[in-house]
Amino acid sequence: MKRFIYTIICLIFAFCGFACDIGDDSSVCVHEYKIKVVREATCTEKGIIERVCENCEDVIVAYTELIPHVYENGVCKECGFNTNSQESESSSNTSEDIGGDSSGDVSSEGESSSSNSGETICEHEYEYRIVREATCQQEGIKECVCSKCQEPKGQPETIGKTKHNFEDAKCTVCGFEDDKWTDFE
Repeated sequence: MKRFIYTIICLIFAFCGFACDIGDDSSVCVHEYKIKVVREATCTEKGIIERVCENCEDVIVAYTELIPHVYENGVCKECGFNTNSQESESSSNTSEDIGGDSSGDVSSEGESSSSNSGETICEHEYEYRIVREATCQQEGIKECVCSKCQEPKGQPETIGKTKHNFEDAKCTVCGFEDDKWTDFE
């Protein structure tokens, strides 16, 4: 009964912005996310946003949608996609670009995605690429994309922070000083 009452009190505190110890070394955080743009969206590549909780540093990364093409005489000024010839200087045509809708299948490696007309657009070959390297100060971000058409698979993922790189009790990356650091060499 005491545990139940304690849990109710902690929930009340959580709504007020306080954290409480529930007895298993975990704390309750009322997340207050700050949004940061990691990569701006273009007409050929989705953007990436990062939400970081200012209280507990919880990180969530997600894609933003493509922005529309900006046409001049039937040619996109950003990527070179030509609506007149269905050919593009850009290698990242989507089913929307060729007149279909965006319901093409996202497939696993070696499979293809196609438009509603059954026309094959790309034999996807997915690979991970680093969007931002992890450091001792911030988490990194990686994404899985097709190396041919840049179609993302799933959502971007975080990469854990690295350890400090100490030299003479001071991190060479962020400047953090640790008076307990010793060189064992």
